[in-house]
Amino acid sequence: MFRLNLAGVRDQPGKPVIFNFREQLAPVEGPDEIVAFIGPVEAEVNVTYMEGQYWFNGSVRGRVELMCARCLEPFEYPFQVTLAEKYGRGWCQDDAETAPMEGEPVDITDTVVQNIIVSLPMKALCHSECRGLCRAGRC
Repeated sequence: MFRLNLAGVRDQPGKPVIFNFREQLAPVEGPDEIVAFIGPVEAEVNVTYMEGQYWFNGSVRGRVELMCARCLEPFEYPFQVTLAEKYGRGWCQDDAETAPMEGEPVDITDTVVQNIIVSLPMKALCHSECRGLCRAGRC
């Protein structure tokens, strides 16, 4: 789980605090298939507190197993995702860009997973020259 204790961040307004994670995530449901993580997911997140809001910037990388859209074989797909999120206490109807947060530690696991899922290709291919189910080339 990607949980952050933000007390040290609040004490240093305007100064980024770096959090590093290396976590094994459970499989999640993607748009068309279950997405299984291969090995740990690594993240480096810089958090800055300014004017009552927390700014999260960083990167997440790892590998997932996807199914090729042509040959239907599973393959390993590496990903690297950029995080850029803004959190605030409570919810402000006028600020749709700020996600609400309550309590500590703050769990950003769902945000990380959502960013990974959105970054995956809609039609994943094991390689660009994949011939699909017609491997003999006579189709």
